[in-house]
Parts: sequence; C-alpha cells; structure tokens
Amino acid sequence: MIIRSQSVPPEMAGIAFNPVFYYTQLTEIKNCPGFEQYDDCKYRTPKRTGDAAQYTSNWTCEAGNFCQSSTLKVPCDPGFLCIKDSVEPVICPSRYYCSNPTSVIRCPEGFYCPYGSISPYSCLFGYCPAGSETHTRWGVFGVFLAARWELMVMSDTNDRMEELPKMEKLTNTFDIKFENMGLRFRNGTEIMHNVSGEFKHGRLCAIMGPSGTGKTTFINLLTGKTKRTSGKIFVNGKRSELSYYKKLIGFVPQEDIMLRELTVMDILSHSAKMRLPSNWKHDRVKDKVNEIVNSLGLNKVIDSAIGYEGNRGISGGQRKRVNIGMELVAEPSIIFLDEPTSGLDSTMALDVCEKLRNITIQQGLTVAAVIHSPSVCIFNQFDDFMLLGKGGRVIYFGETGKTLEYFNSIGFTCSRDTTPSDFFLNVASGKEKNQLDPNFTIEQLPIYWEQHLKGIQPVKQQSFTNNCVINMENSDPTVMGSNSENLTQTADGTSTILNDSQTNAEHHQNNLISPKKNSNATTNELQIPHSESNHRASQADLKERFTQENQNRIKNERSFGKKCFLGVLGLISGFFFWLGDIVKEIWSNFTSCILFIFCQNDPVRDNAGIFKQFWLLTKRSFLQIFRSSKSFIIDQLLHFCVGLFISIAIQHFEFVGRFPDSICVAVPMNLMGACAFSVDELRQSGMFISLGVLFAGISVGTQTFGNEKNVYFRDTSSGMSTIAYYLGKFILDVPRMLLAGVVYSMALTVFWPYKQSFYLLLLIVELLYFVAFPMGYFISWTVKKSSVPLAGVGFALLWAIVLNGITPSLTDLSKSTIAKSYFYWLWIISAPRQAIEAFWLNETKARGFLLPKTAPNTYVYGEQDFNYLMIFFIQVGWNVLSFLCLKLLYRRQQK
Repeated sequence: MIIRSQSVPPEMAGIAFNPVFYYTQLTEIKNCPGFEQYDDCKYRTPKRTGDAAQYTSNWTCEAGNFCQSSTLKVPCDPGFLCIKDSVEPVICPSRYYCSNPTSVIRCPEGFYCPYGSISPYSCLFGYCPAGSETHTRWGVFGVFLAARWELMVMSDTNDRMEELPKMEKLTNTFDIKFENMGLRFRNGTEIMHNVSGEFKHGRLCAIMGPSGTGKTTFINLLTGKTKRTSGKIFVNGKRSELSYYKKLIGFVPQEDIMLRELTVMDILSHSAKMRLPSNWKHDRVKDKVNEIVNSLGLNKVIDSAIGYEGNRGISGGQRKRVNIGMELVAEPSIIFLDEPTSGLDSTMALDVCEKLRNITIQQGLTVAAVIHSPSVCIFNQFDDFMLLGKGGRVIYFGETGKTLEYFNSIGFTCSRDTTPSDFFLNVASGKEKNQLDPNFTIEQLPIYWEQHLKGIQPVKQQSFTNNCVINMENSDPTVMGSNSENLTQTADGTSTILNDSQTNAEHHQNNLISPKKNSNATTNELQIPHSESNHRASQADLKERFTQENQNRIKNERSFGKKCFLGVLGLISGFFFWLGDIVKEIWSNFTSCILFIFCQNDPVRDNAGIFKQFWLLTKRSFLQIFRSSKSFIIDQLLHFCVGLFISIAIQHFEFVGRFPDSICVAVPMNLMGACAFSVDELRQSGMFISLGVLFAGISVGTQTFGNEKNVYFRDTSSGMSTIAYYLGKFILDVPRMLLAGVVYSMALTVFWPYKQSFYLLLLIVELLYFVAFPMGYFISWTVKKSSVPLAGVGFALLWAIVLNGITPSLTDLSKSTIAKSYFYWLWIISAPRQAIEAFWLNETKARGFLLPKTAPNTYVYGEQDFNYLMIFFIQVGWNVLSFLCLKLLYRRQQK
C-alpha cells in the first residue's frame, strides 16, 4: 500500500502510521444503500464502533465526495459512486448506471449497463431484460433471415417477336480492297507479307490457314487495331482506313462474349440502342431487333437467360447466333468473324453459316470470317476463299469454286477420303506431296500464287486425277462456279471434281488458267500460252528468288546485343504508340464535342450520346443484379458472416482509463497498475473492424468489373464511353455498399458491446465500404483473374494492419525523419487509419468513464469530422485511379 505523507489522517498524528491498521481498524466495508441483501455494490466507510471511534468521530463526508480523512475531501469522478461517508469511490456496479455520483439506478428493460455506466446503452436488435449487464443481439439473425429484397423491373411486353418482311438492303455498302499489307517488327520478324485482295459486298469470304499464319492479325491490320508497316487500303475505290468507319463495322469474337445473366432480348436490345443511329425512334429500333431475332431463329429463346456453368441457359448454337446478332442489330456494313463455328457440332455450325449467308445476301453485307477446318457443306456457304501460309503470306485468294482447280494446276491432288478444307490446310502445312515438283517446299507456295497472278505457270502441268469428294446434297451449285463443269457423278451418289486427261483435252497442253480479272464473271477465263523454255525460265527464277529470301532471312539474324537494343527500342516505341493512341482518342472526343456544340452530325453515324449511354448502361447493370439475385444474397451473407466473426473476436476488447490522481493518493498494491497505466484495446477493435470491411468489400468489389473485362473490351471497341460505363456500374454499386454496411454493422453488434451511437458506427463502416469497393475495382483491373483473391487479401492486410497508425504508431512515425519525410503520406491516405481514429474518439467519448484528458497517438478530440472528410476524399481518389486503369490499360484490346 502507498500512503502519501500529506494524506496521513490528523487523527493518527503523533503515532506511527500503520496502513494495515488504517484499512482494517479505522474503516469497514458495507453494502450500498438499497443493496443490503445483495453483494452487487459495496463501499468503504469509517468505522464508528469500538476503539476506532476515537479516531473517526469527526470523520464525515458528504455524498458525491469521498474523504480519506476528516480533512481531505475529493469530488467523485463520473462513472463512480460516492455514497455519504465514503472513504474511496466505488465504480458504478454492472447492471446499474450512475447518472450522478450519489445515485444507483437499475438498468431498465431494452438497455444494458456494464460497470462504470453513466447512462444505459441501447440494446438495438437484441433482447435485454431489466438489469442486463451485457447485450444479446440474436435478433440480428432474425432480421437478416427475414429480410427479403424484392426487385421490380420494368418490362415492355410489346417487345416481342413479330413476323417481319424480308430484310432490306443496306443504304451504305462497302467493297474493301487491300494491297501489299505487311507487318514487320523492329527485330526483323515478319508476321504478314504482301497480302493483297478484295472483299466485296453481298459475299462471304472464308479465311483459313494453319495455326500461327496470322489470320487474326490480318483482320487487326485491316481494321486498324494493329498498326501495319506497309500496304494500302481502298474503300469503295478511294484510299482510306477502316478505322474511320468504326461505327459501321461489326466484329464477332471467337468466344461468346456477353453478360451471361441477361436474356437474349436484354442483350440484343441493349446493343441496338447503344449503336444504332440516335435519331431512330423506339419502334424502329424494336423492329430491327425483332428482324434480326427472326432471321437468326431465336424466337423461342427470346426471354431465356444466356446462362453459364452451373446455371445452364440456351444452347451453344443459340449462344453463337446471339453473339452474331449483337453485331447485326447495329446494322453494320462490314462484319468480321473470328471462327464463328468453333465449339459447335457440324449441324449447328452449318445452321449458323446458312443464316449468316442469307442475311449477307439480303442486306448486301461485306463479310469475312476466320474459320478452322469447316465441313464441305459449310465451306460451300462461302463465296470467296483466302488461304494464308507460313509468314502470313497469301497462298490463294479467289472464288471458292476454283480453289481445287488452282491447287491441281500446281501439282496437288485431293484424295477421296479428305475434305477440301483439310486438304488446303495440309497443303499450307507442307503435309501434301507435290506431284509435279519433287523438291517442293512450303515457302514456294506464296511465290506460286504471285506468279499465278502474273499469268506465269510456276510448274509444268501434267495430266492426273483429282479424287477429292464433295457431297453436293447440301451445297450451292452457284458457289462452285466453273468447277461444276468438271464434276462427275460416281456410283455411290457423290460427286468428284475431275482434272484428268478428258478434262485437260479441252485446253492446250501449254495453256494455264490465270485468276479472273472480274470476280463477277462466270466461266470466261484468261488463258496465257507459254513454251517449255518459258517454263524452265520461270523455274530458274523461282529458285533464284527462294535462295535470295533464305539469304535475306539469314542476314536478318541479329546479335544478342542488337536484339536487346531492339527490344528496348520496341518498348519505347510501344509506349509512344500507347501515348499517341490516347492523344488520338482525346482528339476524337474533342471533335465530337465540337460537332455537338455546333449541332453537326457525325459524318459516319450519330449513335447514342454519353448521357443516353449512361442511362442504358445503368439499366443494364440493374438488370444484371436483378437477374442474379442469388449472387446478390450470397454477397450480403458474406458481409454478415465477416461482421459476426469480427464481433466474436473483439467481444472482450475493453477500454479502462488510468485512475484519477485523487484516487491514486492511497491505493492497495493490486490497484497500482490501474493508477500507472490504462487498458486500451479500442484501437485493436477498430483495426479488426477495418480489416473485416476491407476484406468483404474488396472481395465483392472485384466482381463489378473483373468478371466482365472481355465484355468491356468488346463494347469499347464498338464505341462505348468508358466514363458512362464506369458511372453506370458505380451508381448501381452504391445501394450494394449501403446495404453491406448495414448488414455488417448489425452483425458486428451481436457480441461486441459498443458504447458509441450505432449511427456513428454505421457511418464509419459505410465510409470504409465506399473505399473498399473501388479498391476491388483497382485490383480486378491490374491483377490477372487467378491472382485477384490473394491480391485482395494482401491489399486489406496492407492498409488495415501495416498502415493503420497503431504499430508503428503515428507518434513514432512523426519522430522519424526518414519516415516523416518520405512515407508519412501513406498513413495520411490510409482509410483504416482515419477510421480507427474516429472510431476511438467516438467510443471513448461515449463512455465518459475514466476518460483521458489527452488522446494518445496524435488523436485530437473533436476532429472526427475531419476523419470522415478524409475517408470521403480517399474513396474519390480510389475511384479516379480505378477509372484511369480502365481507360489507360489494355489499350490494344479496346481498339
């Protein structure tokens, strides 16, 4: 026991002071008034009987004060009880509250009162009978389970299928001619070389070739998605770039990229409203959608969801038709397709191609499709055929019906058990033997074609039979062109393309067939005679060119140092290309604004403006949530469970301030710690609460953009505004954040006995959620999908554990010159650090019991509003950063 000299009772002056005598002989413990039958409340008072009476006769003390001697009177602090003639204050007992130091009031029903309570605490969402020491908020479970979210969606019942007349031809049709297109990297690698040809409207062109021959690269070069290093493009006879007509071009990717939660009508209607001319009326847009649905045979699944793994929707063939329909409803003039038959069986693939062909002919579309190993019937749906070989060079480009005839003329025959498409790929891969040139290599195929275009026969013709079998039952005889003259019926009912001596007799032995000068001609061909000497000369020229190309290839091999230099140069070039692309887009947006200000129309097409796009994208986001209500409820369950687990973890975290000096004048040994130190676990509670919010918020926030990256790329390449898209998604996430904050806060209060107002606690949690969601946006856009969960956990730990201002403390950081100069800003922009400070200040202020005179760790009472404002600006910063990531990263995929 410690007794200060000035506190020695005058009654004991002149005698040796004995602390044990002081506490055992001069004072005694009694029950508080009204607690005579209970042990809940006891206090120490001077003993008035026996030998002690001579020392305590004048030792009296008024209620509300405690007196350690007859001359030492000290006012009682809040949260303490000082009954009349108290020697020392008593902490207000649990299950009661002490509104003033002289009264003890039993805790009423609906409230709970831990020790030291100045006023009762509300038992929100819980059951607290009269005299409750703690709360039991099991009612939160009932509230959560009983809550039902009933979302209503407006649906236009008139947007249903109607029988429509034949599709009308497009107003604007395009013939695309390209000459000598090429792509060569700075290290000398050549991807495309000397690609020339023409796509005509009303015709389908199949693009084939072995893997790695640049089929998709060719389309990217043609449309301007990749910058070519050589070549020219002509549109309707005038030199131009297809990127200028971006709004009139449709691209159907290989994967069925669409929002799987939505229905067929949702997807097609959204695509039409976003990309059709803005002056089209609602009825006209609806008719266009119905027209495409009718043409693609999607009538029966118009209100069916697309579906995904675990929630099956429409079939693969129907999904592929929806994929194509997303482009057709925009009424494009040009469509490029990347393997539209991949993943489909032969029947469904043929059905897709037949419908695509009918639409192309009716509307006069210009269509080119990269296709892989089609069946005979599918191959016959295409009017023209382009075959690419090694190094991105053209092996053949002409009418589909004359393909076998050409390859037969250069020494390749198709066997009876091989389909034409497999035969062409085998030739391009070097798997077919050349019957005219035993020294043939696949590098000669592009040279053969170039010589063929010039009217030079690259190899000497001989008479042999082509046994390639084509089933004509489902083929279009017009597609076969002049080859139909060389078809003979076999015994098994199939047709064989012949090029035997009987057919060759119709032509002179030294004549050869060059490509038609006019693609619309029927069977008239230009025949160029040549002599044996000319043939040998062409062979010598061919070998010379082949040798020269090999020498050039060897010459292009660089040393390792030069390759490294070129690699760095390529990175710099890529950066400037990226920067130039951004400047080009800014200029395009500026031009659009000028046209809008001066009421001028876009020379290509005026589609939906940014405000209409914002409305359409917000509506689509709402439909996503509505169509996937199960995922929405699971998300809320995640917030509830995380809040509940945090509540269990911090339920015994407490705050007990240091005892006042007036009490510490004379204390027993077991209370010396309470006089020297305080128990402060509130900051740890705030840390756990912030960690839980960040973990749950980031986990859900990563789904907003991360699950539809490819959809974003496809939409932006079609002219969608990124700012409209981002705001539309964020606006629909706001109710999710608000509801998540309420659910989390309710779960948090199940076991944890908070003292501050529930609404202040809710405000802090809501602000943290508004930071956590855009953090999830940022992570989902900068980290690959497989690493997003781990990155989200690491991100939450970084901000809530490392940068929370507790360890290391803000006081220690401010003392470190290096940390304060270079890294202190990280703690300033840390939302958990700001939230923990506001949380601590609110919680201690609400207790009022042993409240410290000065807040620790640079905290300042009364600055909670500043903390709230800082968190708000921090969430604005994360949103801006996330938007910039959407806009500036993955630029090539957005083109």
